[in-house]
Amino acid sequence: PNPNPNPNPNPNPNPNPNPNPNPNPNPNANANPTPRSARSCMRHGLLLLSLSRSLGPARSLATATATMYHAVVYDRRAPEGVVVVEKNVPKAVRRGHVLVRVKACGVNPVDAKYCVGDKLPEALPEGFRRWTVQGGGVGFDLAGVVEALPPSAGEACDGFRVGDAVFGSMPPLKASFAELAEVPTHQLAAMPEGLSFPEAAALPLVGTTAMQALRHRHGLSEGQRVLIIGASGGVGSVAVQVAKDLVGAGGHVAAVCSARNHEMVKGLGADAAYDYTQGLDKLMEELSERYREAPLDLVLDCVSSLEAKDRVFDYNARVHAAGILKREPNTSGSRSNYIVIGGGFGDWFRALMFRTAGINCFGGSHELFWIVFPHSRPVLDELKAAVERGALRAFIEEVPVDGFAAVEPVREAFRRLHG
Repeated sequence: PNPNPNPNPNPNPNPNPNPNPNPNPNPNANANPTPRSARSCMRHGLLLLSLSRSLGPARSLATATATMYHAVVYDRRAPEGVVVVEKNVPKAVRRGHVLVRVKACGVNPVDAKYCVGDKLPEALPEGFRRWTVQGGGVGFDLAGVVEALPPSAGEACDGFRVGDAVFGSMPPLKASFAELAEVPTHQLAAMPEGLSFPEAAALPLVGTTAMQALRHRHGLSEGQRVLIIGASGGVGSVAVQVAKDLVGAGGHVAAVCSARNHEMVKGLGADAAYDYTQGLDKLMEELSERYREAPLDLVLDCVSSLEAKDRVFDYNARVHAAGILKREPNTSGSRSNYIVIGGGFGDWFRALMFRTAGINCFGGSHELFWIVFPHSRPVLDELKAAVERGALRAFIEEVPVDGFAAVEPVREAFRRLHG
């Protein structure tokens, strides 16, 4: 998500994780077809498209009243690289999947970067990047209601029943930007109690990234100290909350963001906040004064990427030079305690080697973490539990737009992310 976001400058100071006045939507409230309406929601740089249209009172595909649905796909010749198409409602749901009626879907920067993002060699032209995803579905994050199960599933498929409110992610190029989505059950979980569909759709990609990187990959634990750079952004704002939940009252979470967002990130759990807008020298002076004698266990850098605006400050080199980060890896399988979530082709290739072969080719300066979608249901369950015990919440600002029958709202969302 956008590492230089512009969140609400006057966030709700109420720590109640259920800011929505009607937070527990009835999954069967739209059992009858309703007029199409949708809205786009900005959440710390993350846009959400929220749909209210239903396919009808379907308990199985055989009783569905609609035979077609709208979905957004990549088209290299179209403005912003996307178009809306009509697809056939599947005649039968595949084994290990459930058909979800999408109520809300998250829009992440990787969607606007044609899914491949920065993972291809920088020398490749933009046209080639678009060609690699031509015709593929757009979007990862979604929240919605289970519409149908595989024919052999009976009353439930991997614990999911028709009518269940769920949230999760789609595999690459399979489209969460759609009225219907056939979702692998291992990438889906029951929606947290007390969240609206848009709030739930804000969590899968950013929440899974934060939880997998901090807890599962780098072992952040009770009493440790961590710095989140880009703490008011999409991943950063969730990472602050996840980190505080992991380190507890005896640990320490530090945040780097603009001064106008300091109260917001402290409200999310940060114990200290530092202003990058005063310049890197001043920032590092403050960080060095605070952490040279008691170094940090981990740094999660949610800012650094190939984009020029994200390379103005060389956080990595300066953090290491200042001696404020422990050198001994926090886990036996890692080589650096400095974690990034963006970078060049070389870093993405090394991250791929680690994911597929377990070979760590990174040096001691940093490691790029690449989210793992397959079999992420346990992580989604962890996020659900964190929401329900009040340790994780979502902030949403809503702006009305049209539905997926028109592509312009998606293009506008992409323009905002590029801007």
